[in-house]
Amino acid sequence: MTTTTVSVREGAGEAAKDEITDYTLYKKLSEQSKNKPKLRETFSKLSETEYGHYQFWSKYCPEDAKEIRPSSFRIYFTMLVRFLLGASFAIKFLERNETSTIAKYKSVAHLISPEDMPEFEKMIRDEQEHELKFAEEVQGGYVKYISFIVLGLADALVEIAGIHAGSLGIYNSTELTGLAGIVAGIVFDVLDFIVDGWLLAQRWSDDMAGLGRPEFTSGMIVSFNALGLIGGIALVWLYAAIRPRFGAGPGTAVKAGVAFWVIGFLIPNLGFMWIPHLFTHHLAAMTTAGNLVEVVAAALAGGALYKEAS
Repeated sequence: MTTTTVSVREGAGEAAKDEITDYTLYKKLSEQSKNKPKLRETFSKLSETEYGHYQFWSKYCPEDAKEIRPSSFRIYFTMLVRFLLGASFAIKFLERNETSTIAKYKSVAHLISPEDMPEFEKMIRDEQEHELKFAEEVQGGYVKYISFIVLGLADALVEIAGIHAGSLGIYNSTELTGLAGIVAGIVFDVLDFIVDGWLLAQRWSDDMAGLGRPEFTSGMIVSFNALGLIGGIALVWLYAAIRPRFGAGPGTAVKAGVAFWVIGFLIPNLGFMWIPHLFTHHLAAMTTAGNLVEVVAAALAGGALYKEAS
């Protein structure tokens, strides 16, 4: 073994661990990408390539190769990101890791023995190709997420402007049930886009594809916003109805929100999403839990503005 080979052995164990971790991770991601054949094939090919890289580095530390194990933390963390936020966020995380790997390998290029240099250069090219593939995969997902958020915020601004314009010269205060209900609806719409239009967007896309249905269109999103406004008014009405019994304040608003959530979200989602398994249980659970936060926040906002007519 040459002096150059000896000098590179110090980092070979870490590099081999990274590669066997990537191999295991891509293999798991491939197995979980059932609804996306192209992405599944990409992850499968990446896992095979990473195993070859692992073999390259392991020959620099043959006595330690049997002790090298993948990083359980990085695998579980990446899978958790995919589980909670969808494939696009997991791919973005992997893209950043590939960028770091490329920089690390280039920094030790001068330590690689001449006979291994062709294979080493090919390995760097492989990592660069991985980075490009991830960039292509994630671009569409992030554009979709951003478009959801922008559309939701734009609708919220239009609704606020409409409220302001409609109330000029007519009302002397904001102590009106209708206004409180619309504000509650805006709060619900914005939070709903954060949960379903951003955090769970990939989940919705995957499940809709599994049902053979297209993704949500702009027209559907506008309709969802309109329903949110109607729901906000109904929510504040419910708060006003139970206010004489439970008293004014945040506690009563939370009670109204939970009751509204049970009737308007929990029971329907159990009946139409969970029991018939039209959507995955993960999506049904996450969106229903998100609805609880959205409705309670909307009830608190509406309840804070609502006042009995004097």
